[in-house]
Amino acid sequence: MLEDICRFKYKLVQAARGLKLLRHEVTSWRSKFSDQLLRSRWSETDLGRKDYDLPYGVANLWETNFNRAKESVRVIEELTRVLIPEDVSLVRGWRFKLYDMEKEYLKKEFDLSFYAIVGEELFNLDIKHVVDVFANGGVTALQLRVKQLSDRKFWQLADELHKLTGGYNIPLIINDRIDIALAVDAEGVHLGQDDMPADIARKLLGYGKLLGVTVHSVEEAKLAEEMGADYLGVSSPFVSKTKDKIMLKPSEIREIKQNVDIPVIVVGGINLDNVEQVLSIGIDGVAVHQALFEPPDIEQNVRRLGAKISKLRERG
Repeated sequence: MLEDICRFKYKLVQAARGLKLLRHEVTSWRSKFSDQLLRSRWSETDLGRKDYDLPYGVANLWETNFNRAKESVRVIEELTRVLIPEDVSLVRGWRFKLYDMEKEYLKKEFDLSFYAIVGEELFNLDIKHVVDVFANGGVTALQLRVKQLSDRKFWQLADELHKLTGGYNIPLIINDRIDIALAVDAEGVHLGQDDMPADIARKLLGYGKLLGVTVHSVEEAKLAEEMGADYLGVSSPFVSKTKDKIMLKPSEIREIKQNVDIPVIVVGGINLDNVEQVLSIGIDGVAVHQALFEPPDIEQNVRRLGAKISKLRERG
């Protein structure tokens, strides 16, 4: 299972090759005991006959099977210690190979430098065109944030959007709604301070999904990181149409960034004129919404903002 996911879903050639070699090694060792294992099988009472919940999505399936493989090898190692002590070192080696592979290939790599936010305005636009424009303009992550839709319409919009973003490998983040994110197998969820606690969200999402949390202080930032957040969102120093007061000063944003080891992005009132000032704080990206949809047109807005963000990143 792990080998196939690496090969066909994530195109991780080295990981697939490593897992294949490990599989062959285990199979070769197991062949010495095939007859004994077959005689010891009690299929009538096998727990696998019972129904059980399958994990959501490929990412969680991948994580779940890594955990199963580690647990299985650990059990084999303990039994080998008693029954075949001369093979303990061999089996222990398999376990640590799995640990190394998990650390190397389950790590999440993502770019939040140009984090676009979209909402109900999509209903007045050609969604495919919008995604094409975002992809060609340098958008690296996309959040869907809607407040006025029924669950069914929210799911339909998220599902359609995810099918399009997937073609460009742009991660889709669902704001607030873990259920919608899991239903469409989106890449992640973003939560506010009044939403579900990050540690509970992480348990529901599994390791494979991105989890973002909005924070307003160093204390909230540290707690979110401890609870499993992959990145943090902080309010910008600029007033926007949906935020009538300045939430954080540049010095406060910088302090949050210096006290965590995960990416920090800034959201709120960011546009072509002030993006350089925001990035100069030293954060990892900017989340932009309103500036993308202002006149004259979305294509020009995205292209110009994307080019400026790219230039500023290159400059360092």
